[in-house]
Amino acid sequence: MKRTKVIFPKKAIEKQMLDFVIKEQTTRLIAYAEQQMEKIGERIAWNDHGNLLDSLCWAVYYNGNMRRCGYYRKSEAIEDTYLHALSKSIRQPINGHAEAQTFLAQYVPTEQSGWEVIWAVAAPYWGYWEKGHQNVMLKSFVKFSVMAHRYDVIRKQLKPAKVRFHTYVPKYAKSKMI
Repeated sequence: MKRTKVIFPKKAIEKQMLDFVIKEQTTRLIAYAEQQMEKIGERIAWNDHGNLLDSLCWAVYYNGNMRRCGYYRKSEAIEDTYLHALSKSIRQPINGHAEAQTFLAQYVPTEQSGWEVIWAVAAPYWGYWEKGHQNVMLKSFVKFSVMAHRYDVIRKQLKPAKVRFHTYVPKYAKSKMI
């Protein structure tokens, strides 16, 4: 009986298997990012400040390259939102969706090897909601901790992955963002 020798292209098969795993994991992370974005939006939807919800965005990166991004809602807010709304001399209009688009365009992933998933609230006043601020009208300290709450849930669900949480409150000079 004659033997037949079969030679498998090992490197090509390895690459094909790796590409399949990368595609599958990326697809799962995209679905997860969309699901978590809905939960973040639901948590602040009771007090919809229009552009605040419009500024919610997410993105999935692999090896530093964006694979997909999205927003909480597809349409922009109907009502106007203002930064420093109580002070007519320095108030300025905010377009949450445009802020989210700018954020995603300028974001540089911190992970250059593997996956990175981000969720962001790009409205410039968001950090005050998260860290807290003195509300002049209510004469009380206001803190909502929406992202901090999601962070705890995500950290548990994605364990042992590295999960970081950052809140950024931009500084303003004469009502212009720096």
